[in-house]
Amino acid sequence: MALIADSLLTSTMAKPEFSYRYIHELHQCAREACHTARDALRLVQQKSRDRQLPRSALKVFSTNDPVLVLLPDANNKLLMRLRGPFKIIDRISSVNYRVQIDNRIVTLHVNLLRRYYPREVDNLESSTPELKEALTFAAMSALIEEDTTWVKPTVYTGPELNGQVDVNPALSKERKEEVLSILKEFPDVLTSKPGCTPTLEHSIKLKTEEPIFVKQYPPPFSAKKVIEEEVRSMLDLGVIEPSTSPYCSPVVLVKKKDGSVRFCIDFRKLNAATVLDATNIPNPEDLFTELRGSRMFTSCD
Repeated sequence: MALIADSLLTSTMAKPEFSYRYIHELHQCAREACHTARDALRLVQQKSRDRQLPRSALKVFSTNDPVLVLLPDANNKLLMRLRGPFKIIDRISSVNYRVQIDNRIVTLHVNLLRRYYPREVDNLESSTPELKEALTFAAMSALIEEDTTWVKPTVYTGPELNGQVDVNPALSKERKEEVLSILKEFPDVLTSKPGCTPTLEHSIKLKTEEPIFVKQYPPPFSAKKVIEEEVRSMLDLGVIEPSTSPYCSPVVLVKKKDGSVRFCIDFRKLNAATVLDATNIPNPEDLFTELRGSRMFTSCD
């Protein structure tokens, strides 16, 4: 204790002018460091500008121009994705624009904007007679094979969706009537109800001969009526049939966004015991190359 007291009593206190000089020198060093960092940043920016400027192009947008905006991805904020088109409100400076994105207006740099080019709609009415004839043959061509064992699939015979089919409004009245007549000629493909065909059968090869049986999940009381209605509907449509097979997989009801229920089967245990049927998937680039030059396309779900 005596040594501590002696050291405290004999210690010299720092002079006020020394503390002031230290703070002043510290501020001076901080200012010099900021100036040095700013000069280095300006030099790097100038080098980057000199490197990018020769291969850059001036982009200018006008008011109400449609543009695509480079925005963070909804699933991963570290990724950027082009979204749009959005509308240019006005130009603030040579590199900044105000863009309306949904219900808000934001200021964006021109490097985040890409010009949007809407697809041009071909006017078939102004085509030459030769082109119209070629398009007609291209649209109506089909592959016909001799098949004496073909059986017409069972389809839903209730109200069809002819009134809900969207027809291109750019078509003339005669073209619309032709399209609607074709749709009425084949009403079985315009129904929301599933069908079934007995023409083909698929055999599932398993790794074991032991039947795959999974006990049914106990459904809630409110879901029992839904399950009964779905099963009765599929029986009436011919999609399913009564069976006494020892195989069993549980029923799962999945609620969709619109509030309706999707009737599903949990086949996970059956899939685990299924022999993998490996099939080569076509390369999308090769498929797109084969479609080059085509005028009409058909997609089937």
